[in-house]
Amino acid sequence: MGIEVVWRDVSLPPLAKVRRRFDVDVVDDVAAAVRATMDGSGIADRIPRGATVAVGVGSRGITHLPDIVAAVIGWFAGRGARPFIFPAMGSHGGATAEGQVALLASLGVTGESAGCAIRSDIDAVSVGRCDSGIGKVLDVHFDRHAAAADAVFLLARIKPHPGFVARHESGICKMLAIGCGKHLAALTCHRLGYAHFPRIMVRMAEAVIERLPGIVGALAIVENALHDTALVECVPRERLIARDAALLEYARSCMPDLPLGTLHALVIDYMGKDIAGPGMDPNVTGRFLTDRTSEVDVGGLAVLNLTDGSHGNANGMGAADFLTRRLYDRIDFETTYLNGLSDPAAIKDISMPPVMPHDRGAMSMALRKGNVLDDPPLLVRIRDTLSLDRLLVSPAVLERIADDPACTVVEEPRPVAFDAHGNLADRYAVWDTF
Repeated sequence: MGIEVVWRDVSLPPLAKVRRRFDVDVVDDVAAAVRATMDGSGIADRIPRGATVAVGVGSRGITHLPDIVAAVIGWFAGRGARPFIFPAMGSHGGATAEGQVALLASLGVTGESAGCAIRSDIDAVSVGRCDSGIGKVLDVHFDRHAAAADAVFLLARIKPHPGFVARHESGICKMLAIGCGKHLAALTCHRLGYAHFPRIMVRMAEAVIERLPGIVGALAIVENALHDTALVECVPRERLIARDAALLEYARSCMPDLPLGTLHALVIDYMGKDIAGPGMDPNVTGRFLTDRTSEVDVGGLAVLNLTDGSHGNANGMGAADFLTRRLYDRIDFETTYLNGLSDPAAIKDISMPPVMPHDRGAMSMALRKGNVLDDPPLLVRIRDTLSLDRLLVSPAVLERIADDPACTVVEEPRPVAFDAHGNLADRYAVWDTF
């Protein structure tokens, strides 16, 4: 008797293709918008000719990232400065200099694409200490190459954090405190847990700004519900903290969501660090691995694959109920643990859910777990938590969203097809068909 016995009585429903419309702001010409906002920021007056400018680029999968980086580098070079890139990504990339350069390359950012050198070093220098506000004095670190430059400028995507709610979440403060401080900063800021994280992060960011007068500003990036650029804004040094908070409120309004707040099962084709810090955004799934609660209720969650851009980092897999063997085989556990154990209290992020032999097993078990009363199944399948404009939904979901003008049925429900090995016959390519 094989493992299949545990789901043999589960009948997966047919799924319909649905397009969902989001009303969004969008920047049509991102490079031009970058140049325009930097022209109007006043930071050109702070960059003397010949000055070295360290431009911090992170590990997130930001849309148009190569174009944005090239525009920033070109803007500084056009004013006679000597810009270079440094990876500003904490412990990501396996916490190695080479791994962080490789991670940038996977995002399309190379020395050739940007038109400048990339200086990567996992070591960080101490720039002082700060009072955490909870009775601890903490060391504050910053990238060695950036600290030695004449000027520092950051790229920062601003969006809600997957683990906590605060005035500052993911954005400029986080990049200053953790991204630019390498693995040492990640350990320092995470070690006291999310209960203290927001306060510590901001205090560390304030300390960095105070002790490094060469920090001239940051390019704030906000993306819309379609994972496209909604806003780029060059923020000068003296407004970094205030604009980080203000733009977070705008970013909240841009977040996508599922068509229903309650589902028996959610199937996610891909998780990954290039999708969200914890692989899949809990602001979408409702699966927060902290004490934060959510109005989204997903009974069973199956994740089928890991993105290439993750480089084997499966941090956040603990939010799933079931994984596939395919995903498991792609995990680089050293990279995953280096990232996840920056905060030992968040061990659930890197805890291993049950691994099913194939897609059918993972999907069936998610539905079995979430639909204990065998009601008409409310099941949704998505590509990832950044791609919610295309959905595969069960008839019961279709019935619930029938009056939603934002949803359009592209194809009526069809049985889910599997190959002889129990994996989806569409090989996750279905998203290109509608």
